[in-house]
Amino acid sequence: MTILNEYLTGQVVTVRGSFTVEAPTVPPTIPIPYVPADPTTVTLKTRDPLGALTVYTYGSGDGVIVRDAVGSYHAYVTLTIPGMWTYHWVGTGAAAGVGEQQVFAGPTQIP
Repeated sequence: MTILNEYLTGQVVTVRGSFTVEAPTVPPTIPIPYVPADPTTVTLKTRDPLGALTVYTYGSGDGVIVRDAVGSYHAYVTLTIPGMWTYHWVGTGAAAGVGEQQVFAGPTQIP
């Protein structure tokens, strides 16, 4: 798990998820090991410092997860309380995979 950056409580951060599949190699081309691909289902789970879990699903109508390109997604998360925030992307089906990272929200000096 990677801690990316430190932010201030109240900031909105962009979290990104990407999904790939193994690429077929067709001689005489140079093999590219992985290419972007869209999972059947894309889910983003966020856990705030108090342990509250929020789950978003791409295409559910809430508009939280945005597809930028094939296999590339982002969402905006507001860091409402100070502490360590974890976000976890899950792709199922055609391009199954998971990824998890953390960001830290420090307290503001002037509320």
